[in-house]
Amino acid sequence: MSNVREPGYDRAATPAALGDSIREASVSLDKKQKKQLELLRKKLGTAKQQLAGAKKQLDDPREVARLEAEVRALEEQIGKIQGQ
Repeated sequence: MSNVREPGYDRAATPAALGDSIREASVSLDKKQKKQLELLRKKLGTAKQQLAGAKKQLDDPREVARLEAEVRALEEQIGKIQGQ
C-alpha cells in the first residue's frame, strides 16, 4: 500500500477524525454525561452488529425492524446529550 491519497481525500471526513470531533465536542460535558455517552455508544455498536447479523440471517423480519428502531433511538439519545 502506498501513502498516495486520492483526489478529494479529506482527513476530516475519516471515521477516526469524526470520532475525534465527537470527543472534542464532549469536552464541555460533565462526568455523568460523558459516562452516558460512553454507555450509549457501546450499546449502539452492539445494536449495529446485531442488526448486521439479523439482515444476513433474515429469520424474523420483525427483528430487523426492531433493531433499526433501537439504533435510531440510541443515535437520537446521543444527539440530545451532545446538543445540551
